[in-house]
Amino acid sequence: MKNTGQSHGEIIEAARAYEARERESQITDDLVEPRFEDLPPQELAASRDMNRNLEAETPDE
Repeated sequence: MKNTGQSHGEIIEAARAYEARERESQITDDLVEPRFEDLPPQELAASRDMNRNLEAETPDE
């Protein structure tokens, strides 16, 4: 392994900081990602509707 001038303690601390950022990212992903199994049937069908974007842009009469 190449010595980059970091001590063993600095490397360990950097690894811990990296792991903490990864945990935060996973928590955020878990909160943001939709859970399709939790959606009611109407919303699940709408999420698969290929015309949803076109219909959303069509003005109501």
